[in-house]
Amino acid sequence: PLAAASARIVFVGGSGSGGGMEGACFAISATSSTGTSFECVALAEGVGAWSDGDAPITSIPAHLLGGTLLRTARASLQPGSALAVTAAGSDARLFVIAEASRSGGAPGRDGGLVRALATAPGWLADSGGAPSCGSTDSAMTVFSTIVQRDIPALLPEVTEPDAAFFLIAVPVVAGNFAVSVLSSSSASYDRMAVVEEGVLAWKDRDHRFIGVPPFLLGGVLFQGPYKDVPDGTVLSIRPNARSRVYVVLEKSGSGGLVQSLPAQGWKAEAGAPRWHDTPTMATFGRDCAAGCVLVLPPTSGPQAVLSLIVVPCSGAPVAPVEVSCVGTAGAHLQQLEFLPLSEGTPWGCEGQRLTKVPEWMLGASYLRGLSTPGGPLA
Repeated sequence: PLAAASARIVFVGGSGSGGGMEGACFAISATSSTGTSFECVALAEGVGAWSDGDAPITSIPAHLLGGTLLRTARASLQPGSALAVTAAGSDARLFVIAEASRSGGAPGRDGGLVRALATAPGWLADSGGAPSCGSTDSAMTVFSTIVQRDIPALLPEVTEPDAAFFLIAVPVVAGNFAVSVLSSSSASYDRMAVVEEGVLAWKDRDHRFIGVPPFLLGGVLFQGPYKDVPDGTVLSIRPNARSRVYVVLEKSGSGGLVQSLPAQGWKAEAGAPRWHDTPTMATFGRDCAAGCVLVLPPTSGPQAVLSLIVVPCSGAPVAPVEVSCVGTAGAHLQQLEFLPLSEGTPWGCEGQRLTKVPEWMLGASYLRGLSTPGGPLA
């Protein structure tokens, strides 16, 4: 299933003069093992399903309108043809629309794909409705899969002649594990990286973490300032799945956190990364439930050398969310992003922040983008 749990979706719209959010352009391409070429056209009511015929696609479900139709000449994909589809600029959901049956109960000309896709890993029988193609005597069926950006998705091999199917790709943004950090001061922690050996430790220095303990690898590192953390800074961390939050700090320059964290229930961990030859850092950890917030004690003094790392707990349930947004002319909403919703979450492109967030919304998956004439959309 696309989601492991039910969800309530709330749209918040706004108007204003928010600046443009430029993102990479979405593109989709398909290749065939037999050299058959494909052309990409914006999907709209009445567009032809094949490049050499007049069979119009009609009754198109709303979630497919504006997607990209990958079409080729009718019946050009003969037995032995294997297809690979690649998305650039964003992930995509790829839909295969095939003829399931014809009038009189005759089997559909699906090239053997329907039977193969029904058991292929990662493919779903799509219940969102199927468009019609040409003759109303043909019943179409739909299967879909996610195509990750820059990673080719492979279709089962065509095994029967006279195959009647076509492909539609819709760009999507997929949200899964996410975490937000809110700072009470000018110290910003909005830059993130996956923890690995040699990862850049802070955003304003070239120092890198070495000797990273295994329990931190693969976590989300928030790259804040090296030491320019104002006195009294309070950091709040909110993940959307059960996680363990780690604070990695300099023992002799922690802004008082090396004493105040244990007093608030944080546990000293066995091991810490280094950013030079001498092991001068310590790690403290604490569990955080999904959607809840962990608030660090305020720092003391004019500087503090610390990093935040959040690692989702193994087996923690996360309900993936997948959102598509296309216009009927094929225009796409660029630069969509997911983050957990909290008080003060950024809104728009000019420093605006959300306030008075209802309690029942806190920790929800927040999808932020920019709508068409330029106002924010979430």
